[in-house]
Amino acid sequence: MPLIQESTGLLLAFVGSALLSLILLLAWLSASSRARAQALETQRMRRELGMIQAGNIGLGKKLLSLQREVIRMRQDTGTGTQVVSARAKAANDQHWQAEEALREFDQAQNLLAQGSDLDQVIRQTGLTRSEAELIQLLYQPQSA
Repeated sequence: MPLIQESTGLLLAFVGSALLSLILLLAWLSASSRARAQALETQRMRRELGMIQAGNIGLGKKLLSLQREVIRMRQDTGTGTQVVSARAKAANDQHWQAEEALREFDQAQNLLAQGSDLDQVIRQTGLTRSEAELIQLLYQPQSA
C-alpha cells in the first residue's frame, strides 16, 4: 500500500507540475501575442506619422512657392508703395528663412538615409541636436 500511495503522490505532483507548466506557457503566448500586436500598431503609427510629416513639408513648400509668386506679382504690377514694399520685403525674408530651413531638413534626411551619424548631420546642416534627432526619428528605416 505505501508504494501505491507514494506512486499516486508522485503522479499528482507530476500532473500538477504539467498543469502549471501549461498555464505558464499559455500566459507567455498571450503576452507574446499582445507584444506583437503592439509592435505592429507602433509600426503602423510611425508610417502614418511619416506620411503626415511628408505631407506637411509638401504643403509648406507649396505655400512658400505661392508666397513667392504673390510677391513677384506685386512687384510686377508696380503697386510698390512704401508699405507694400516693406511688407513684401518682410514676407520675402520670411520666405527665404523658411526655404533655408526646408533645405536643411531635406539635407539632414538625405544624410541620415546615407547612414551618416547625428554629429555629422549637425555639422553639415547647422541644425540643432534636437532637430536632427527629430528628423532621425521621423525618417529612420522601419524594422519589421
